[in-house]
Amino acid sequence: MRRRDVLTLLAVAGAQIALPGAEFSPHGRMAATVTEFGGELNRSLWQVYAFSDSKRAVFPAVRHQLDVLVRSLDDVRGPSERQQVCTLIADIYQLAGEVLFDAREYTAAAHCYALAANAAQTAGDYDLWACAMTRHAYVELYTQRGDSALSTRYWVAAVQAEAYASLGDTDSCMRALDEAERVQTLSGQVHNGGWLRFDGSRLAEERGACYLQSDAPTSPKRP
Repeated sequence: MRRRDVLTLLAVAGAQIALPGAEFSPHGRMAATVTEFGGELNRSLWQVYAFSDSKRAVFPAVRHQLDVLVRSLDDVRGPSERQQVCTLIADIYQLAGEVLFDAREYTAAAHCYALAANAAQTAGDYDLWACAMTRHAYVELYTQRGDSALSTRYWVAAVQAEAYASLGDTDSCMRALDEAERVQTLSGQVHNGGWLRFDGSRLAEERGACYLQSDAPTSPKRP
């Protein structure tokens, strides 16, 4: 896998996804073909990746598919078709990220996941967007780039608790809140007062809100 190919992959779609489609094609033959058959081809590439002994062998086909998808953005006939193409791009960028992750190209993999997230957001495909963001976060966890002295992971647990509460999953919500409580075990400056402000001081309030949202019975053992 040549570094030039990786850099080209990262640069190919970013700007076009970010810019709204101001003009649409009156013909759109390429985009129509892509939206009809692109999903099937993407699924085939994922299957080849899953069963291949050499994951990087899939990279040329992934790059070619991405080139086709990005070129079809200039040929879409309207907002709906643009969203469909962006969904396909988000899908294939996640596959590219997986290939790069297996090749230990962690920075490039994270960039692919970020581009996949942008494309999924543009497409309005929120599950695809969530998967891309989760994969992006996993790269940082895997490479152990986080600062264990900060409260980041406990803030994430508090947010996770709210998500479980909204789904009505009381047991998982309580476990996440208990994990968030462990912020109290940290010492020193655990946040920076800006993008990270979680120190556990409002956990009792957040726990109460989760109880209400999940319809969980209150417990005298919990604050």
